[in-house]
Amino acid sequence: MKHGTGISLILSLFFAFITDQRKVTVLFERVETVSNDQYVKNVNVSLSKSGGLNVDVHNLQVVQEVYAQMQVTLLQYIAGHDMIVMNRTVNYCHLGRNKNPDREQLWAAIMDIAVKSGNFSLGCPLYPGSYFLHNLTMTDYELPNFIPDARFRLLFSLLTENEIGDLVRVLKFSILGRVKASKRDKGFNMM
Repeated sequence: MKHGTGISLILSLFFAFITDQRKVTVLFERVETVSNDQYVKNVNVSLSKSGGLNVDVHNLQVVQEVYAQMQVTLLQYIAGHDMIVMNRTVNYCHLGRNKNPDREQLWAAIMDIAVKSGNFSLGCPLYPGSYFLHNLTMTDYELPNFIPDARFRLLFSLLTENEIGDLVRVLKFSILGRVKASKRDKGFNMM
């Protein structure tokens, strides 16, 4: 085998490994929230008996620009240490556009699931009123094959600009849970 052919084969196998998908179920175990009373009130967050995430919030004012910040950490992933697998802030107002560079796979899937489970819009401005997610579940959700069954922490914040242009947190969620292979997909397990 020629040297270049061997490298091509190795790169092909590596690319297939990192792009291969497997079906997982995301289980929510605990959720906490912090809200900014200047922007929202009546924030109620809970987990249903079936494991679905419920969020009810009342927006108090028109918010022109909204940014979504998400950090996903696999807990005790390597030798008992946590590993951050995503830490991004994107313009929430643009997430509904299919050809937007911020609409990467993980963001797109999470936002699509959220829109299907509630009355949140992927556009701006956000108007005053009540918004909700009811019984948000993630069953048979596709993740890259290299993400193992693991415990995770998801920090999700909605931010906006104040009158002097600084980003201000409107709402923050801290969610603990775990990812496990769906019954139809064995995947690989590090738990």
